[in-house]
Amino acid sequence: MSIETKEDEKELPDSVKDFVKELPDVLKNVQKDVLKQLSERQINILKIIVDDSKATLQEMSKRLKVSVKTIQRDFEVMKSLGISVVRKDGKTYGEWVIVISRDNDAEER
Repeated sequence: MSIETKEDEKELPDSVKDFVKELPDVLKNVQKDVLKQLSERQINILKIIVDDSKATLQEMSKRLKVSVKTIQRDFEVMKSLGISVVRKDGKTYGEWVIVISRDNDAEER
């Protein structure tokens, strides 16, 4: 099911609709019921990663005014929903990759 139809958008919270409009390529294969389960902070985490894939956990923590541990917990929640956020090539010089899982199939963004 695509999240890009107007009918589907009516059922999504405003923060999710705005996110989908800004980043359709990242979430094009995520079902709307999964998007509804994301908190506003989790959406903001994904926005930060898309805008700056090299942002560190500490930078995200500072921007969102939460602890690093809270962001790590949000990563776990998103992973359980099929949206994995993984760090490639190390903490300092690496970058974040968003991996969308669909029925044992993964798609990197």
